[in-house]
Amino acid sequence: KVTTTIDNMENELLKIRDDNKNMNDINNKSSENLEKVKRQLDTSEQLLAKYETKLAEYNNKIPEIPLPNYKEEEEWKHNFLKVLESQKSQVKEILSDVKTLKHTLDALPQKSDIEDSQNVTLEKLEEIKQENTLIPEKTAELIQVPLNNIQDDLESKSNETMKSINELLLIPEKTAQLIQVPLNNIQDAMANKSNETMKNINELFDITVTLTERF
Repeated sequence: KVTTTIDNMENELLKIRDDNKNMNDINNKSSENLEKVKRQLDTSEQLLAKYETKLAEYNNKIPEIPLPNYKEEEEWKHNFLKVLESQKSQVKEILSDVKTLKHTLDALPQKSDIEDSQNVTLEKLEEIKQENTLIPEKTAELIQVPLNNIQDDLESKSNETMKSINELLLIPEKTAQLIQVPLNNIQDAMANKSNETMKNINELFDITVTLTERF
């Protein structure tokens, strides 16, 4: 019976070793994805900063368009400024989300830390395997519990890593949606106005298209 128990434990050790290898492959893939997301966030942050600067410039340079009705002119300016302020607020929120996400990425375990942890786990598994050839049946049964804990821990870490990657992949879609609505409002507010004003709005729209394409 002792021999049977030891054989079963060796089979479980082999299974845990395979699970650990799969975990290592997942971590390597996750690290590559995280690096890509970080580079994308850096580029997006630069574009958003440029976008915010353009909004500030246009906010300070409202074109003087001759209108027959002074009240209508003031109302148009007021609405235009209101839309611009709303757009600036949206951009600041997105920039804040990007910076928060970068801090979250920096706080995630580094690839080297994960590899060190896996190496230690493999060493412990090897020690347990060596001890199994010398211990009686009762001790073999006691070791079964920590083996199960090691396997559960590996599965838990794998699930947490994949959850983090899935959350990161949702950020670009959210960012594009936040920018698109205020842009449509600006375009509607500037309908039938001067060519110079429409040129400025088109520049804003081009920057947003560039940002959306990157996502």
